[in-house]
Amino acid sequence: MNLEKLQVGDKVFITSAGFKQQLATVDRLTATQVVVGNSKYSKGTGKLVGGSGGWCCQRIYPATEQQIAEYQEERLRKRLINSIISACEYNKLEQLGTDKLKEIVKIVISSLLRADYD
Repeated sequence: MNLEKLQVGDKVFITSAGFKQQLATVDRLTATQVVVGNSKYSKGTGKLVGGSGGWCCQRIYPATEQQIAEYQEERLRKRLINSIISACEYNKLEQLGTDKLKEIVKIVISSLLRADYD
């Protein structure tokens, strides 16, 4: 992986074991390294400088606009799911009236199960 074309301010993904973990911004460049936060990565390989070098070694790679959009969409989806789960605690739902519960079921459950609860 060649990161020679990166510039300060460009977006990169930091990965570990091949999984996208974090979207970050290039803070500084040297002749041989890309600096992101407090970490330095090789311009030639993208590997974390001083890392273990094993299968879980951190790496960076340039982030395309499409990858950034997909990453942000996935993060939004996870936040929305967590919000729904959090809001669906039994004691919170128990306080709602029957009509409100039917609305919730119609929107959430029926779209998931394709069932009609009217």
